Amino acid sequence: MTPDQAERWQGRRRMPCLRWAEATIGDGARIVRVRVLPGWSAAVHSVVLTTDRGPVQAVIKRYVKPWVRDEPHVPGNEVAALRLLQGTAIPVPRLFGAELVATACDAPAVLMSRVAGRPRASAQVLAASIPR
Repeated sequence: MTPDQAERWQGRRRMPCLRWAEATIGDGARIVRVRVLPGWSAAVHSVVLTTDRGPVQAVIKRYVKPWVRDEPHVPGNEVAALRLLQGTAIPVPRLFGAELVATACDAPAVLMSRVAGRPRASAQVLAASIPR
């Protein structure tokens, strides 16, 4: 993804989060596609990266909702749950990285692998819940 394409995606303030995702994946990762996904408690984007090992499909979940300021433990709880469930029979994303204190990203963020499936809430409820 060129810097111009990324700016059109979400604007300059979110660009550092894309660079953080590339650095976290490593192996020369470059984002080549970004797509908005439905999300309930966060802004969620599917990203495809090219790497020296081949393509990687990932998800960036950014906790942009105002209530996260009052409940800052929520992103960390998600990270803990993903770590706890890794290697079990429950299909959970692989955790690539987390930015629990927004330093590189515009909000706390979790970077994980993409897994098959869809949210259980209706599209209308999801669309109304996240500012784009």
